Amino acid sequence: MDPIPVIADFSTRGLPQEERVRLWEEHNAEALIGLGCRTLTGDALEAAERTVQLPQLRFGRVIGTPHVVDRTHAHIRAIPTDAIVAYFALKGDAFFYHEHGCEMVRPGQAIVGDGDKPFMRGFSQGLHELVLEVPRSLFDYPHWHNTFRSPQTLDFTQNPHARALLRLIGTTLQDGTDSSAVVEATAIDLFRMALGGPPASPSAAHTAAASVFIAEHLHEPDLAVPKIAAAVGISERQLSRLFAADGVGVVRFILDQRLDRAHSAVLSNTTAALSDIAAKCGFSSQSYFSKTFKERYGLSPSALRSSRQHA
Repeated sequence: MDPIPVIADFSTRGLPQEERVRLWEEHNAEALIGLGCRTLTGDALEAAERTVQLPQLRFGRVIGTPHVVDRTHAHIRAIPTDAIVAYFALKGDAFFYHEHGCEMVRPGQAIVGDGDKPFMRGFSQGLHELVLEVPRSLFDYPHWHNTFRSPQTLDFTQNPHARALLRLIGTTLQDGTDSSAVVEATAIDLFRMALGGPPASPSAAHTAAASVFIAEHLHEPDLAVPKIAAAVGISERQLSRLFAADGVGVVRFILDQRLDRAHSAVLSNTTAALSDIAAKCGFSSQSYFSKTFKERYGLSPSALRSSRQHA
């Protein structure tokens, strides 16, 4: 049986203003990583965090008002992580100061480095980020020997494996998981591939990356196997084999995703023209949209909408 992941929530909201920084530091040291924290303006810190502890990995979501954090030698000696840490910026520019220089990190970028090397981070606009901690032992191979000597910046807007990793982290933080082993194996391989390294078992990672790419490009009528395979970095034959192994071909998977999205849109947006919904879901033909929709749901889009309006 999979171990049950441990989910922890913490917020400074409602805490005494003079105690917020100390309590935030104490919580982070236990749930994520030991840091010092301070605000530069003297304003009370508003921050919230959710973490998920899996058997090997930690995921986190952090939201906060402007502040600065640092991880000093004293923190490292007192609370070592023995982990590689990745911070995925969703909102707010930040700086990352380390022993080799200073990096600017903007939304759409991640900073990746050794959690047991000193650093300072600052968020003048506040922050909203996802965090991943991976045991350093998983990277003790010749390929990774020099990878984390200095922090790396990763653009996850252009990297399908990084985007799939981000989606996996976000979903697990929101919903938890009953399959910790599967989530961890997929996350580790996606992380390795996002950094340009070899995965242990690439099938699940490639499938996850392809699924995210499909979801983000459903509106494109010409979305097809060649484009998806090229984006993920595998051959068309390999992509087809991956989806066939899950019991559905790529073309059918795309159609099912389009129909699912269209079904939600038909019910939630009662004023939108059905032709607009079809186009936004990637259907180039209104008649084909209506035909496949009725085959799937038993009613045409217009009949479904009408039945719900008069229910």
